[in-house]
Amino acid sequence: MLEQQSQERRLVTVLFADFAGFTELADQMDPEELQVLVSGIFEDLAEEAIRHDGTIEKFIGDAIFVVFGAPVAHEDDPQRALRTALAMQRVFADHAARGWSATIDSTTSPQRQPPSQLEPSGTGRTPVTPNAAST
Repeated sequence: MLEQQSQERRLVTVLFADFAGFTELADQMDPEELQVLVSGIFEDLAEEAIRHDGTIEKFIGDAIFVVFGAPVAHEDDPQRALRTALAMQRVFADHAARGWSATIDSTTSPQRQPPSQLEPSGTGRTPVTPNAAST
């Protein structure tokens, strides 16, 4: 008989960030060059998520989905998510300084769901530029 895994309901913060203008960029670039570029950016974004104790739930096309508060919760998980979003802006600014123009759209939202059933918040996307953060 299969054992049921115990699930725990907890408050988590979700960060969802994707490349703004990715479709247009993909139409203009060679697929192999695009893959190298995107892979390098995703590596840098993942480092920022991990540095702030986020859990990378998944990569979805040109987006990254990060959870703060599961499996390990911190009192300041919403602030960690915001610090990660700001760090991600810097990552894009750094890549832009090397000759690639990019922006990132991000959303952070508290969610109360079992960690294995997390979905994006559906609250909309907040455009973020390297020089300003939206609230």
